[in-house]
Amino acid sequence: MYYKKSIDKLIVVVTGGGSSGHVTPNLGIIEHLSENGDGMDYQFFYIGAKKGIERQLVRDFLDNGVISSYVSIRSGKLRRYFSFQNVVDVINVCIGIVQSVYFLSRIQPHVLFSKGGFVSFPVVFSAWLLNIPVVAHESDMTMGLTSKLSQPFVKRFCFTFEEALNQCRLTSEKKVLTGTPLRKKIRSSNRSLIDMYFSGYKDRSYQSKQNLLIVGGGLGSVFLNRFFEDFSKELSCDYNILHVCGVGKTTQSGHDVTHYVQKDYIDDFGNALAWADIVVSRSGSNAVYELLAARKVHILVPLSLKASRGEQLSNASFFVEKGMSMMIEEKDLTKKQLLILLNNGLIKKNDFINRMKSFKLLDSASIIEDTLRSVIKR
Repeated sequence: MYYKKSIDKLIVVVTGGGSSGHVTPNLGIIEHLSENGDGMDYQFFYIGAKKGIERQLVRDFLDNGVISSYVSIRSGKLRRYFSFQNVVDVINVCIGIVQSVYFLSRIQPHVLFSKGGFVSFPVVFSAWLLNIPVVAHESDMTMGLTSKLSQPFVKRFCFTFEEALNQCRLTSEKKVLTGTPLRKKIRSSNRSLIDMYFSGYKDRSYQSKQNLLIVGGGLGSVFLNRFFEDFSKELSCDYNILHVCGVGKTTQSGHDVTHYVQKDYIDDFGNALAWADIVVSRSGSNAVYELLAARKVHILVPLSLKASRGEQLSNASFFVEKGMSMMIEEKDLTKKQLLILLNNGLIKKNDFINRMKSFKLLDSASIIEDTLRSVIKR
């Protein structure tokens, strides 16, 4: 038995964290439901880690009363290899399950929406124990370990990319192609707000240069930060550079080089995309999706296999093959190679944009809303 129209308020628990990629799509769906929920009244609770980035990213929603409460639980990293730390983390996961059962029993939600990350598994499993329907979302081309472990406990699994959906072995009725819900701030496009960051450099040379946006992922990239800090003086001769370094990772060089501005975090990221002529970025699935949605020429620098399970390399390689992206791996990144790619991207800008237009954008938030409603029991 499923959702009936007599329910006038739906209580939704949302979980996901560890990186901004596991949080920002949650904010996109919360934003959509709270503003465009087809006449339905929603109440939201968020479950995340005590010190996770998710707590920081949902702060505005808490302050504005969109999210009623943030609940923190214990969680542990799920590793694919042997480590003594696994013993500690298994204990943390078990504690997280007990905490989740307690909190979910008190909240009594109609449905749980999970965006993944290590913190989400105890919540998903607990919801299943309590017979609370779960809708999960996978953004990458390949499923992460948390998503794989969660499969038996979900009613529906949403996918950003059709290729990932086709690779998944779940039954067809469990799989839904949704894309990724984008926040309004991503869809905004006022480049003049970014021009203000360069108010001290707005001379004739500023107007004549191309705008380069550098993004190292939600947590920042030490590797990319060091590379571009070393290269900033030379690169700024031809580009106005906005470098998003990650919270707490800006340096003095951001003040010493003209036409080069460092920021910890850009809340109005849609404006930054509108300002940029070309972007250098990590290739997390949400970053790639946002670049494709904005039809922005870009160079992807995926995390190395030493630092990841290879999902960023898979994401980047797929869209390079489609002719929509350029990619350079960390081991190949040199000043000379970067300049070649930047030049190539700007010369062939229209070609890249035309190919990106073939990437179909879905009404993701509305599809997820329908999916959530479809699994809610009477």
